[in-house]
Amino acid sequence: MTLAKQLQRWQADAVAWAEENVHVKDPTTGILGPVRFQDHQRAFLRAATERGAEGFFRYKVAVASWPKREGKTLCVAIILAWRLACFEQQRCGVLANSERQAQSNIFDACGGFFRDSPNLKGLVPDDCDGTRKLTVPATGSSVEAYPCNHRTVQGTRFDLLACDELHAADDGGKAFVFASQQTEAVDAQVLISSQAGAPVESNPLWRLYQADEDFILFDYRQDVVTPWARDRAEKARAELTAGEYDYLWRNCWGATGLRLFPTAEVEAAALEYAEPRTREEWQALVEEWGLEEAACTIGAGLDRAGVGRKGDRSVWSVVAMFTGEALEEPLFRVVMCRVLPTGCEAEVLNAAQDTEAVFGHPAATLFEQYGCGDIVERVRGAELVSPTNPRQATLFNRLTRLLREGRLGFPAGAGLDHNTGTGGLLKSELINVEYDCERGGADGTVLTRWCTQRGHDDTVYSVAWAAEAAATHEAAKVVIEVW
Repeated sequence: MTLAKQLQRWQADAVAWAEENVHVKDPTTGILGPVRFQDHQRAFLRAATERGAEGFFRYKVAVASWPKREGKTLCVAIILAWRLACFEQQRCGVLANSERQAQSNIFDACGGFFRDSPNLKGLVPDDCDGTRKLTVPATGSSVEAYPCNHRTVQGTRFDLLACDELHAADDGGKAFVFASQQTEAVDAQVLISSQAGAPVESNPLWRLYQADEDFILFDYRQDVVTPWARDRAEKARAELTAGEYDYLWRNCWGATGLRLFPTAEVEAAALEYAEPRTREEWQALVEEWGLEEAACTIGAGLDRAGVGRKGDRSVWSVVAMFTGEALEEPLFRVVMCRVLPTGCEAEVLNAAQDTEAVFGHPAATLFEQYGCGDIVERVRGAELVSPTNPRQATLFNRLTRLLREGRLGFPAGAGLDHNTGTGGLLKSELINVEYDCERGGADGTVLTRWCTQRGHDDTVYSVAWAAEAAATHEAAKVVIEVW
């Protein structure tokens, strides 16, 4: 076959071109070799490059919106590289999803094809490696990476515009809107690889999904089908909340007002025991649980709203973590959940002294930063902690796993409401805690906001900090002593 006929064949079949020329690393072995497509990837490549009756691309816009690890970035990068290698004078742009991000996953993947594929590495000069622009001298085609800033793309013509994780774009996708309007050529296209994001008008991907236009190919999938992705998804199911899992691994449109803990799991964790008030009651409770041979680590946590009887509550909690050969996984029990009437210094110090008198000195005591700066130095071993989003993710993902696996227990009446004189605040707050999964950050990851419900969550935070204190200080076993 002559070179001209070979090129003509490749121009008509992006899949054949890729399978015969592109090398990638196998996701399971890391070994470089010819690309091998899954069925859904091959179907998208064929549809996105399909031509209509007049010989032009049928779809002006093609979107691959799939779960993580399903190859959406790979497919868009394949089409980009195909256009560069097989067609002349193609001016291509790749738009990152944030202004801080100079390049994108699509641009990096495309550059990797020309760097790692034996048949392609000679097409791009070596001095292009590591830059924001790739040029193929043989075809006169080039691609440049742009940060997400509408001023940098305004007035630039594109034969192909690619964008990844559009749902997380800065400024509601203003740069994308500007750039996509500069693809006027009859054979120009816009290609997008992105997870779904939030179902709101500020999400440009949602707007495309809602549009009923013949020129838009929106390939939306929720099933994880690639073998390596299925394995990772199963592991992630145990690590994430239900909302996070659906957002990342099922590509669900983000949601608000999601219940963090299933009611049935909270009900199962509400046990019939009382908080021990003396060392003897504590020892008797441990024996009742059959855990007298287990090692026990005590953690304490304080969520303090300030001093006063109105507004948010101040809560001191103590959690015992049991470990040992007889236990497959650590077992957690809430053994104190004290709602302080006003949150004043004397009440905090009394709770700390009562904790030591009953359980011994805690392995760690964590005070949430806001509201505790004036008291932390008055409690031996106490440490201020900041409730950053990653820290909260650790706290609540732990509680989610413990409840799901039946490894957390608390007194059914834990948490006294001083306004009504009734207990059970902890159970009530656990049932009503909500969170949001709305949109990804600049890197396309899920952005979770915790405790978004109306109403209190003070007992939950206090217990979460106490569990954190016990779980992260397992080596420091309880010292049985009393001040």
